Amino acid sequence: MNIFFDTSSFSKLYHEEEGTKELLDFLSKNPNYKIYLAEITMVEIYSAILKKVRIGHLSMTQAQNFLLVINDDFKRCHFIPTDTQLLIEAQNLIVKYGIKGLRSLDAIQLASTTKMKSSLDFALTGDFLLRKFLTEEGIDSEF
Repeated sequence: MNIFFDTSSFSKLYHEEEGTKELLDFLSKNPNYKIYLAEITMVEIYSAILKKVRIGHLSMTQAQNFLLVINDDFKRCHFIPTDTQLLIEAQNLIVKYGIKGLRSLDAIQLASTTKMKSSLDFALTGDFLLRKFLTEEGIDSEF
């Protein structure tokens, strides 16, 4: 099973929040899965973890421990390269959905997903608007 995780859904694997239990239950019942990530997730996940420090939800020591685990887990993930063609697709998606609220980094996430569309079983996101665009692009976003 091939699953695309955007940053919000990937972060649920490391910090308990709404949907974490359901996601972990699903993955434990489907152990033969591959995780696909947009390359920008490597930066966005760091930002998400450090934001939790900034707002007082994690200590810096906890964040550093999470980042060590995440870096180790990245070795088992499959990254969708951010190349010129993917950025052009992200531009096209901004033209298509920008007036509906698609933002730049989500456009890169969406372009990464559409690039892998034929190989993915579904894509996960915690972002309601991105989920709507995934559906419009014919990508299943429910597990």
